Amino acid sequence: MEEFPVDFADMKAAFYRGEFTQVITELDSLRRHFLPEQLPTSVFVYGGLARYYSGDFVGAIRQYEQAIRIDDECGAALSNLAYIYACCPDKGFHDAATAVALAERASELSNWSDGNCIEVLAAAHARGGDFSKAESYLLLAQELGPPNKQEGLRKLLEMVRLRQAICGDVFEDFKRCQRDFGDSSEP
Repeated sequence: MEEFPVDFADMKAAFYRGEFTQVITELDSLRRHFLPEQLPTSVFVYGGLARYYSGDFVGAIRQYEQAIRIDDECGAALSNLAYIYACCPDKGFHDAATAVALAERASELSNWSDGNCIEVLAAAHARGGDFSKAESYLLLAQELGPPNKQEGLRKLLEMVRLRQAICGDVFEDFKRCQRDFGDSSEP
């Protein structure tokens, strides 16, 4: 097999510096050299994230859907796609039922141990108006979540208790991604 013309470590570093155009260009280069099924799903997950943070929500959805076509058990793609349908700043993308289904699948795949997936499931239920389920899932996400996420989860819990749906903000979402995943291998 041909070697990847992109250094993943450099691409990941560029992503966490917020250099989304560079990341998108490098990932597009990979897609010109390889068939989608020859690429790891992380290519499409990072592509989706870079497009989301660039405000290209349609492009992000396409990237996550491609990752799921390659591996229908790609929890990161399922959860990130659910997040768009639950919390996208552009309300035209909101689809609570789809968000719940995707986030439930991601949570199931993690054996209900991934607080990030469960947090997205809570947001999906809040989007659909089921604030009781949203609160229950946020409390579970708090139990599972690391100390650096507790303040954010408390704020989300307050919103849900006020019966407010959770809506994303691209800039704030990226800062949270940097904080939560900057040192890990998968967003």
